[in-house]
Amino acid sequence: MHINTKNNKSKFRLFSLHNWFRKKIKLSMQELFDILPTSLVKSISSLSMDKLMEVRLRRSGVSINYCGKFRRLNVSVSAKEIEDVIVKAAKNSVYAYNDMIKNGYISLEHGIRIGVCGEVVPGKTIKNFTSLNIRIPHEVKNCASAVFEEIVNNGRVKSTLIISPPGFGKTTFLRDLVRLVSDCGFNVLVCDQRYELSGDLGKNTDSMRGADKEFAFSRAVRYMRPDVIACDELTEEEDFVSVEKAIDGGVKVLCTMHGERMTKKIRGMEKIVQLSSTSVGKVERIYDA
Repeated sequence: MHINTKNNKSKFRLFSLHNWFRKKIKLSMQELFDILPTSLVKSISSLSMDKLMEVRLRRSGVSINYCGKFRRLNVSVSAKEIEDVIVKAAKNSVYAYNDMIKNGYISLEHGIRIGVCGEVVPGKTIKNFTSLNIRIPHEVKNCASAVFEEIVNNGRVKSTLIISPPGFGKTTFLRDLVRLVSDCGFNVLVCDQRYELSGDLGKNTDSMRGADKEFAFSRAVRYMRPDVIACDELTEEEDFVSVEKAIDGGVKVLCTMHGERMTKKIRGMEKIVQLSSTSVGKVERIYDA
């Protein structure tokens, strides 16, 4: 009897990836349920968790982003319940998470990020929380494969900027692009400043979690010697300077930026991937920088 070992290995790998992805979703959802009020958990527990994108808590009510569309839930939350979400997310030590909170967010272990609104004490903290935006991470395998050969060809990676409005799949696209580049044999260093780029990042990826871009693009690049460095959300002028210095030093860069079009020239950037502003994760076009 002949056994097709190659096909069996392929099926086993697909099965393993599927199980890994299901486990990842389960961990994120358990993390979410552990911090939410019981009444809200009951309202969303019957939903398909791979389609739940956001949960927004306000004193005026609760809404969710489900399948890319917002809907309000017939459930309310008190100021105390909103505060309790942050306390639980911070593992009962809000002070220990204050560096995140004063910057408007708090990140959990498995990639969930909570945007925080309330009373701002400039440079110190945010208190008296009024609303939260809980964003649930999702992996979409091969969402970057359609443009991959334009970014990686002839044995080299082209520095690439991914642009889209907030919530339209930049981080998901970047995560998959990192995985594809890494699995081609390139050493990739991920600057995961806001703890959002967890998951399957490929076989040759190192992750620097919590590091700001200046640190990752100078010291970490020097010591880890990557072929490629990836980061999410260029915002400050210092971020652009760090990217340009890395490219000048011979390191390729994969990064993202909010917007609907390219508004700032980045020296050394080679490709621009513009995602759709109407359909999550869809590539509108790719062009030379």
